[in-house]
Amino acid sequence: MDRFGRQNVLVELSTQLLPTDDEDNDVLAELADELGLPVVATTGAHYAAPVSSRVAAAMAAVRGRRSLDEADPFLPPGPGAHLRSGAEMAALFSRYPTAVPTAARIGG
Repeated sequence: MDRFGRQNVLVELSTQLLPTDDEDNDVLAELADELGLPVVATTGAHYAAPVSSRVAAAMAAVRGRRSLDEADPFLPPGPGAHLRSGAEMAALFSRYPTAVPTAARIGG
């Protein structure tokens, strides 16, 4: 915050539909609250649609000149790292009511 200015710092809440997403985001939301920072909802998108997850993983491995096994630690852990609609994001982040509007504000 000292380096970039408090007004330029947000806390990212993300979901890739992993079992720990809610717990992780709860901790991050608490931290944001303690620091007086806004939260922003993201998906950490690596591809457009769930059906593209395997192709995206293969392309990432090729770009990294690695086998899929070698690239695995650097790839999204499942088919949840895709773009979502505003309605989907609102449902996924309903427990953090300011996160999706903040994403819309900074993205628009």
